[in-house]
Amino acid sequence: MNRLEPLIRYRAWLISAGVFILFAIWAAHLSPWSAGALEARLEARAQAALERVGEAGWAEISMSGQRLVLSGEPPSDAARERALRAVRQADWAGGMVAGGITRVVDATPGENGDE
Repeated sequence: MNRLEPLIRYRAWLISAGVFILFAIWAAHLSPWSAGALEARLEARAQAALERVGEAGWAEISMSGQRLVLSGEPPSDAARERALRAVRQADWAGGMVAGGITRVVDATPGENGDE
C-alpha cells in the first residue's frame, strides 16, 4: 500500500477545500465588497457630499464600519444641519448586509452634539 494513497483518494476534496479557503480570504479582505473597501467608499462619498454643500472646511468625518461620526466646530447651527443632511444623503441607508451608512453620529459641540 502506498503512503500517499489516502491523499490521492481525497485530492478532489482537498483541492476544493483549498479553493474555498482562498476565495473566503479574497472575499473578506481583498475584494471591492470587503469591509475595508466599503468603509473607504462611504467615507469618500460623505467627504464629497460635504464639499458639495460647502461644509468641508470645518466638518471632520470618521467612519467606524458603517457608522459615520461628524465632528468639528460648526460656524452656526445651520451649517451643522447642512453637514448632517449632506452626510445622511451621501449614500443610501443600506443595512448590515447591503452596505450604506447605517447611522450618523453628531459629535459637534453645541445644541445637538456633545459639549
